[in-house]
This record gives sequence, C-alpha cells and structure tokens, in this order.
Amino acid sequence: MISVKKAIAALVLGAAVAAGPAVSATAAPGGLEVSRDGVSYSSALTGSLLTDIASMVPGDSQQGTFYVRNSSSTPGFLRIVLTDVTYSDLDLANALTVVATAGGANGAVTPISLADPCWAISEGQVVPSGGVTRVDLGAALANLDGSRGQGATASLSLGVSLSDMTPGSLAPSICGVPNLAIAVTPDATRNVAVTNPADPPASHSGDLVPGDADLPVLGLAEGLGIDPNTWHLFEEYWVLLPMGAFIVGTMVFGVVVWRRRRTDEQPENAV
Repeated sequence: MISVKKAIAALVLGAAVAAGPAVSATAAPGGLEVSRDGVSYSSALTGSLLTDIASMVPGDSQQGTFYVRNSSSTPGFLRIVLTDVTYSDLDLANALTVVATAGGANGAVTPISLADPCWAISEGQVVPSGGVTRVDLGAALANLDGSRGQGATASLSLGVSLSDMTPGSLAPSICGVPNLAIAVTPDATRNVAVTNPADPPASHSGDLVPGDADLPVLGLAEGLGIDPNTWHLFEEYWVLLPMGAFIVGTMVFGVVVWRRRRTDEQPENAV
C-alpha cells in the first residue's frame, strides 16, 4: 500500500514539474517551514533538537520532535540528511547512532561516522502543498568496551529540504543545499560526554590502590636475593599482641597484689 501511494505521489510530482519550470535536484519546489509543536511555524528552529545529549552514557537514548510544513504551491519529496558532524573519537562516532521517523516511516539506524560530510537518513515522504509532516529523531549510544570513547565529544545537525527528485535518485552522501538547518546538539561546543559506569575510578599517582602487586619495600632483602613480596609476616595475628599484653599485665598485677597481702598477714599471725 505504501509503495502504491509513493508511486501515485511520484506521478503527481512528475506532472507538476512537467507543467512548470525545471527544478534542480537539490532545490525545493517551494518554501519549507518548521515548528516544535505543530502550531507555530517559522523559517528556522531556535535552539537544539536534543537538549541533554551531553549527559548520555552507554545504553542511553534521546528523542526530539519537529514538524515541517510545505508552504509552496506544489508537493515535494522530503529529504533529511545528517550533516555538520564532528567528533573527537571514532569509537564514539560508531557507537552514537541516529534514526529519523518521518510521517510514520522509519529510516535506517545510522552511525554518525557515515556522515562524511553528510548522509541521508530519511527521504521519499511526500508533503503536499500546505501539508504537514511530523519528524521524530532518535539518538542512541551503544555500549563501549572498557574506556573506549570516554571523554570524547561530538556535534551534529540536520539538513531538511523538499525536492522534486524521486527517492533513490540521489546518493545518500550528496548533501545538497537544504531549506532548513536544524541543530541536534546544543551549541558550537556540542558534545557527548561519554562515561562508562562500569569502569573503576582512575587512580592517582602515589595513592595506594587495592590490587597493587609491588608495594614499596626495603632494598636490603633484594640485596640478599630474597623476594620481599613472598614474605609471610603473619600480619593478621598482630592484633593479638595488645590483647596478650593486657592479659599478661593483669595476671602479673594480680600476683603482686596477692603476694603483698600474704606478706602483710604473716607478721599478724606471728603476734
């Protein structure tokens, strides 16, 4: 059913193009407006689509929604490309994926590393003259092994356009000139602060960290050919020393008191 609708829409677009002047492959047949709520439209979307992407950790996902309206007099095919992508670590770029759902049709899950310099993540949805299409963008961060991607940053945007070109006519890596540019991450320093809660905290130089195999030792034993790390000093029994000293001291004190009392009782018996 969907393919039939697209075929009919393509025929409609073809007739519209044949009746009017030629339109370039990347140009829109008319205006395109954007809105966050589907009510108030303008030529630009202020702010970023995702506001808390910097707090994402492996396994997290975020989603943002916007609406586009065809304000032209002719229908057009909607095309959304991932563009302006920068990242500081390839592991992060491969693990951070985006997916666009336009008009209920899901696009392919795309790692941001494919956008070199851009990559089409949704195309082919027909927006009629005066029509509105909802677009949901999801971002997800996959699991990263060990410390891979930690502290890495990334930034990305979307380019949205209407075209008279049928789906598949353009390679996904062709950017074109979009009608709208939408920031996905908050600002020019848009970043994804990758942290892995499974990783232990970093140790500091000089700190005694559990599991250290080679602790500082005197050099005397090494000079004698002895490995100090093999010594067994029975440290677990040292706690018995103060207890033993207390018991022995109590016994000695008791004996002294007893002998003194015996000494004092002997003169009294003699009298």
